[in-house]
Amino acid sequence: MQSKPAVSAAKQLEAQELASALDWLAERQAITPAQAQRFSSEAQALTSKEPEGGGEVRPLPHAGQSLGRYVLQELLGNGSTSLIFRSFHEALGVPVALKVFHPADGGFEPAARERFLREARVLARLDHPNIVRVLDVDEVGGVPFIVFEFVGAMSLDELVRAMGCLSNERVLALAHELASALRAANLQGLLHRDVKPANVLVRKDGVVKLVDFGLAQAEAELDSNPEVVSGTPSFMAPEAIVAPATVDTGADMYSLGCTLFFVLTARAPFERSNPAQTMRAQVEDEPPPVSALRVDVQPGLETIVMRLLNKDRTRRYPTWDELLTALDGVERARQVVSRANPGSLSTVNGTVSHLFRTGGSR
Repeated sequence: MQSKPAVSAAKQLEAQELASALDWLAERQAITPAQAQRFSSEAQALTSKEPEGGGEVRPLPHAGQSLGRYVLQELLGNGSTSLIFRSFHEALGVPVALKVFHPADGGFEPAARERFLREARVLARLDHPNIVRVLDVDEVGGVPFIVFEFVGAMSLDELVRAMGCLSNERVLALAHELASALRAANLQGLLHRDVKPANVLVRKDGVVKLVDFGLAQAEAELDSNPEVVSGTPSFMAPEAIVAPATVDTGADMYSLGCTLFFVLTARAPFERSNPAQTMRAQVEDEPPPVSALRVDVQPGLETIVMRLLNKDRTRRYPTWDELLTALDGVERARQVVSRANPGSLSTVNGTVSHLFRTGGSR
């Protein structure tokens, strides 16, 4: 059981970081001083708020536990509101992944539960080979969980940290798959809003799956809570920070650009000492050219990445189709140049398979 002092310390750190970010947003007049004060007060309140149940935190789900028809086998990851397990469907005899609702702060408020279940409803609208499929939603003992296909993969973040920068050809294939997945979401009127390497799973065969649609929202609903800034600072578009109610598909494009920059250079375009400084850099600073960090980057690929990272969203690609067309053109050019050196993509995928054999998968 997580102790109350541990929960309080975690909340205090979170509140301090949020207050710092709010002060900066107020300085830029992205929010009013009154809004900054109100949000700061709410952040400070986090340090004293008790979880439901008089401070008692529900026992953590654990390997070996059964949830209905599913047996939890191995913890794969955790987030602010959930734990993810490799699991097994007892009746069908097939592996699945279970995302179990368990807020890190111990609070089981209805609003948090509703946000958790929204991901299942979002994914039920999508059918794409590069988007993880939701198979079921259930609840046991008052604890909801979502059942996903088991991808048997490591995240793109883990892959890059394990093997370093990916090849130009692998990044092109990756960019095409992710752009195609985001296009499919956009056709349903959805924005992902948290595209980043940790939310991209890479299978043994190199196929990628976009996951974690917990922040996804319909474009038509964005103005329902215009003051909320959502996303991961190192991969957020400038407009998602200073004017979140105005974001459109260009914000997902910018996050994709940050992700591609990361897999090409093994670092995010903007890495600062804290979230507030990172958000400031996203809004004010220009990213370094990819070629300044990696001399062998294919020029056409660098052009695409840097265009995706343009601060002015009107100067990014107007549609996902135009981005996909640009990627196809760079791939054709790459094939012409690399015909004398075939097999480099299979070498990269072979390295991925090797990492799985040595225990790197999740």
